[in-house]
Amino acid sequence: MFTQAHAYLPHIDVARWGRWKRRTCGDGAKGPRFYDWAVASLPGTVDGYGHRLLIRRSMTDPTDLAYYATRSSGDHVTTELLWGGRPKPTRGPKPTLSLDRIADSAITIADAEGLGSVTMQRVAADLGFTKMALCRYVACRAELVALMVERAIGESPAIDAIDWRAGLKQWSHQLLAAYLRHAWALAVTVGPRPLGPNELGWMECALSTPG
Repeated sequence: MFTQAHAYLPHIDVARWGRWKRRTCGDGAKGPRFYDWAVASLPGTVDGYGHRLLIRRSMTDPTDLAYYATRSSGDHVTTELLWGGRPKPTRGPKPTLSLDRIADSAITIADAEGLGSVTMQRVAADLGFTKMALCRYVACRAELVALMVERAIGESPAIDAIDWRAGLKQWSHQLLAAYLRHAWALAVTVGPRPLGPNELGWMECALSTPG
């Protein structure tokens, strides 16, 4: 989850990030919540973790910042991929694939045959491309699985309950339905790992239930 930035980054300068992106995160009783996001590198360490941060900025208060610190270079790369921070290639042939199309192909394989059947080579072949071509979009299987989870779980639901107990019941039933549709996803969402906007939206949806 995110940590409020004020205690750890009192010197933070919002203007340092020029690539803020607006995203919807969660859909609570009052409708979707919108935030600005940026992936940033900072000198020094933060909370003992690495230098790569995912910064969340409130739309209503630019000084209201929170961060999620990734723990390894692999996590840094995956975080950028999930949150759209990776620049598109400027050289070579015009991109003919999309991350959604790649994830959908991998999900189809996993749903039918299990996650063990999902390889870079297999997904590339099913899409009619070479493995090398696929690597222009997704560097490794770990990134591919992260994309699959984000795509499979989808956006967070709208909760219309009048109290927290009923709201969490709705939330848990809808999350269970998502896992039943994609049984392979449960095993890969255990343990520390980078979170994408959809998965984080589900968490914030649960925390924002009325009560």
